[in-house]
Amino acid sequence: MRALAEAFVHRAVRRHLRADGWTLIAGQWPGGTDDELHVLYVVDPTVARDLSPDPRRHSLDKFVPDVVAVKESTLIIVEAKPSYSHSDFEKLERLLGERRDDLLAALRTFGRERGFDALLQPDSLSIRPALAFGAHSAHPTAVAPWTWLLVEGDGSVRVDGDLP
Repeated sequence: MRALAEAFVHRAVRRHLRADGWTLIAGQWPGGTDDELHVLYVVDPTVARDLSPDPRRHSLDKFVPDVVAVKESTLIIVEAKPSYSHSDFEKLERLLGERRDDLLAALRTFGRERGFDALLQPDSLSIRPALAFGAHSAHPTAVAPWTWLLVEGDGSVRVDGDLP
């Protein structure tokens, strides 16, 4: 079976999350443009201190999630690719581990600037990592707190993992 395009996976995930009661907060369309959502930049403040007009874009260690959504007291951060990506797994693991303070600061700032009250106290949210990819891609079993969003060729999404 042919791999799905990244934009197809991304679009299917957005559609699925909305239909399942999630509020899309932030995102970045494949290729870097997005007419619907604002981009959430998670930067390392130690490398984002230059004097350029927009230092967040010049951070050497920035992270921009593909999709960020909230439902009740759960925040999901999704990275989407045509097939399972171990490097995205490691990237999200690092973001929720050693870069957690940077993530929480970015969420607070984004919530304040964009009017998302749910993000003003991100410590009160259950933050879950998720990978979205083609359902027929080889992948390991999802283990808590991870969720896989498995996209079928018809655009439907199966959830492997525990989400509200």
